[in-house]
Amino acid sequence: MKFLKKNSATYFNTLKATDRKHNYVVKVEFSSYLDLMDTIDVLLKLCIQELCYGAEGASPRIKSNPNIQSTLELIMQLLPMYEAELLDEIRPILTSKRISPDEN
Repeated sequence: MKFLKKNSATYFNTLKATDRKHNYVVKVEFSSYLDLMDTIDVLLKLCIQELCYGAEGASPRIKSNPNIQSTLELIMQLLPMYEAELLDEIRPILTSKRISPDEN
């Protein structure tokens, strides 16, 4: 038991507790927005594939009822919504034909 208490901080470092009871966060790193969007794209394709065709020819472990809802909820968390709002705000500025000198 002493070993577990002594080393728990070293080994239990993937899940970080949040302010909410029984909720944790995991840090996921991406090299760019393009990398993030590619990951979202792949996850969506996996969900579509499973919903439409199932995991034909897959091993029993993979074929066992995948949780599509959890995967889709993860995808929703990965979507860069705030960045999309910012793009909607700055797009008219960037596409404007007339740019005043103070906007440079």
